[in-house]
Amino acid sequence: MSIESLVALNFPLELLDRIFAYLPLSDRKTASLVCRAWNELAFNRYLSNVVLNVTFDRQLVMRKYSSMVLRQYRHVSFSHCNYDMLIDFLDMFGTYLETFHSRGCLIEEQLSKVITRTPNLRHIAVNLTDSMRTDPGLIFPAVDHLTQLSAHFDNCSGAAEWVKLLRQLAPQLTHLELTATNNVIPIEELRFPKVEVLKLGGHVCVTWDSKLQKFFSSFKLLKDVKLEFNISQAVLDVLTGGNPGIEMLHFSYDVLYPDSLRLLSRLKQLRALSFFGSNDFRISPECPPLPSVKRLCLEIYSLNSKTSVFRSFRQLLPNVIDMSVKMGALSRPECILEPVCSGFTLLERLTISSSSLEIDSNVLFDALRHLDRLEDLTFRCTETTQEFMPPNKKLKRLKFESCHWLTDDCLPVLLEMCSSLKYLELKSCRGITSKAWEKIKVHCRVVNCIIPGVD
Repeated sequence: MSIESLVALNFPLELLDRIFAYLPLSDRKTASLVCRAWNELAFNRYLSNVVLNVTFDRQLVMRKYSSMVLRQYRHVSFSHCNYDMLIDFLDMFGTYLETFHSRGCLIEEQLSKVITRTPNLRHIAVNLTDSMRTDPGLIFPAVDHLTQLSAHFDNCSGAAEWVKLLRQLAPQLTHLELTATNNVIPIEELRFPKVEVLKLGGHVCVTWDSKLQKFFSSFKLLKDVKLEFNISQAVLDVLTGGNPGIEMLHFSYDVLYPDSLRLLSRLKQLRALSFFGSNDFRISPECPPLPSVKRLCLEIYSLNSKTSVFRSFRQLLPNVIDMSVKMGALSRPECILEPVCSGFTLLERLTISSSSLEIDSNVLFDALRHLDRLEDLTFRCTETTQEFMPPNKKLKRLKFESCHWLTDDCLPVLLEMCSSLKYLELKSCRGITSKAWEKIKVHCRVVNCIIPGVD
C-alpha cells in the first residue's frame, strides 16, 4: 500500500465526511469499496435523504438487497405488499429504518410484526384495513422514536379499534396525517396534544360539527394545518383560538365570510395561506390585514365574471410575494390572471395551473407585464403558446410541467426572452425531445437545466 493510501486511511473521520459531501454519487460508490468505515461515511450523509423503493420478487430481493446490508438505508417504500417478502426484508434491514411506507394494506397483526422489526422507526405511512382479529388482546410494541404517523383507513368498519391501537402505538406524535374512505372513525375521541403538523382528508372528518370542535380543542401546538374538507366558522374559531402559533394553514370553504377572515388575525405567525373550493370570497374593508402572510394559494373553479375580490385580497394580504393560482375548467382566465397580477405587483414567485384550460397567450403575457419583480415562474398543465411573450430580464427560474404545447423549437426563443435565466425545468412535456439539449447548450449562461425522462 502506498504512503498516500496510508495517509488517506488515517484521515480523521470528520474530515473524510466533509470531503465525501462534495463527491458525486459515482465517486462515493468507489470510495465505499475501500473499507467498512469509508462505506459508512460515503453514504451516511447521502442515505439520510434517499428513499429506497422496494419491489417484491423473492429471487430479486435476495440477490439484489442482500448486498446492501452495509448500506444502511433509513427510508424505505414498498410498492407492493407481499407480506412474507416484506417480513424477510425487515428481518435484514429493519434495525436501520427510520421511515417505513407501505402502499399495500396491512391488518393489525401484520402491522404489529412490522413495528417489532423496526425499533428505530420515526415515520410510518401505512394503509390499514379490517381483519378477522384472532387476538383481542393484541398490544403493539412501544416505539420510542416514532413521531410521524400517516394512516389511510381503507373501507374500515372497525376503525375505532385501529384508532385505539394507533394511539397506544404512538402517543408522542408531532406529525399526524389521517385519511379515510368512509366516516367510521370516532374523531372526537382522538387526542394528540403534541402534534405540530396536522393533515386530514377524505371522510375522516365527516361528522357532527360539535364533535369536530371537541377534536380540535385538544390541539395547542399546531404550526402546519391542512384540512381537505369544508370547515365551519365555529371550528375555525376553536382551531385559531387554541393554536395562535399556526404558520401554514390550508382549508376548504364554500363561502368565506368576513367574520371567518377576522379569526385569522389571531395567527400572528401565519406565513402561508391556502383556500380550496371557495368561489364566494366576501372580504370587507373592515377585515384586519394579515401582514405576516408571504405565500397565498388559491384554487378557483367557477369565477366567471370580473370582480373586485383580488383587490380585496390585496388589502387583506399586503405582503404576499409568492402565489399559486389553480384555475378550473369553468373559469375564465382573463377574469383571474389580470386582477391577480395587477393586484399583487410585488410577486417574486408565481405558479399558474389549470385543468386543461386553454389560456390566450396575449391575455397571459399581458397580465405578467405587471410583475416587475418576478424571478420564479412555473406553468403547470397550462395550454397556451409563447406568442406575445415579452422580454423579461428579471426571471431567473422557469419551470414547465405537463405543458404539451412546448416544443424543442420554443426553447431558443424562451432563452432569448429571459436573458437572466439560471434554471430551466421541463417536466412531462410531450413536445420536448432529446434534441432539446442541442437547442439549450448554446446558451451556456443557463446554469441548470432539468428535463426528466429525456435522455
